[in-house]
Amino acid sequence: MTGRRMSGELIGILAVGVALGALMLHGLSGVHKRLDALEGELRRLGVRVAHIEGMIEGAALFRPTAAPAPDSTGD
Repeated sequence: MTGRRMSGELIGILAVGVALGALMLHGLSGVHKRLDALEGELRRLGVRVAHIEGMIEGAALFRPTAAPAPDSTGD
């Protein structure tokens, strides 16, 4: 009884698929590290912007305008 053997081409295709999968996983770990760093930078930037906004409001350089009264004509 003869067993079926995998062809060299099929072995090559499977090996390339495994190698590409490993490269993708490795690349995604780098993306996660960069996203974490970006999240930290955005958080620090938000704190700095809030500080600047507080300074502007404290110096009375920015006065919010009153919202216009709603139109009572019913249009």
